[in-house]
Amino acid sequence: MRSMSEHLCPRCKTALTPSQVDDLKLEICFSCHGTWFDRGELAHAKDIALPDGDWLDFDIWKHSDRFTINAGPVNCPSCSKRLCRLQYGDTHVEIDVCPTCHGVWLDEAELSKIVEALDQEINAKSFGKYMKAALAEAVEIVNGPESVAREWKDFRHVMRLMIMRLFVEHPHLAEAMNTAQQSFSFLK
Repeated sequence: MRSMSEHLCPRCKTALTPSQVDDLKLEICFSCHGTWFDRGELAHAKDIALPDGDWLDFDIWKHSDRFTINAGPVNCPSCSKRLCRLQYGDTHVEIDVCPTCHGVWLDEAELSKIVEALDQEINAKSFGKYMKAALAEAVEIVNGPESVAREWKDFRHVMRLMIMRLFVEHPHLAEAMNTAQQSFSFLK
């Protein structure tokens, strides 16, 4: 592998510039505005950009059934292997991924498209689907891949979204909760 300072843009072959974005050290091409994410950095960037979606798994290798894989036209800036072109779910978001080092190349605005697609996924889930997601997150608290604190945080996010979805699907429940809360205001 080359040092970070020697990485070239897979699109336009100009040198990538190391850049600090929040707590991520990314490599950006200031010619075509693409960005190189080392292994795990894309998921972290997604969590920063979409805090309510941090519980959504965007692990390409874990959920290969959600991605359509094709051979890509460019090589990895880190290990020089051919990148694979992946399409996320039913969206038109395509990204370039290295099957060897698991880095990800995003062309300009692809992160925004990923975040938008995940946001639409969050908003489209029904109460029942949130219930299933909450149960899955509860199991991950005990045996998930991340720390208990992190898995608990994910569980809390899903529960909050599930309750919000319940009130969206059943507005009369929200009205009843509001009325009950006002009726028992003397308990505060």
